[in-house]
Amino acid sequence: MAGTEQGADASRISRASGASGAPGYTVWVGVDVGKEAHHACAVDGTGERVWDRALPNDEAALRRLLDGLVETAGGPGRVLVVVDQAAAMGALTIAVARDLGIIVGYLAGLVMG
Repeated sequence: MAGTEQGADASRISRASGASGAPGYTVWVGVDVGKEAHHACAVDGTGERVWDRALPNDEAALRRLLDGLVETAGGPGRVLVVVDQAAAMGALTIAVARDLGIIVGYLAGLVMG
């Protein structure tokens, strides 16, 4: 069942990334994952948008965005990235975030619809 697999992926991502609802984030990033392009929206602790636009599904573009947000936040442990696809289409975003030491979470797209 797809829903069960996604739930298992979500649990695995949260555990592997150390996400436990730990306080201290200063930037929250939601990524609407797509095959060719994503849409990312990031807000700071005041709720102000610090990023809200499309970006290509490209490692260099993802790395530039996340590097900048880590700098804005004051370190990788202060950024939380949440994706709506934990499988194939979201794999690059998850890999880049983890490589930068960013905590990754999963929220099913159906929950937001």
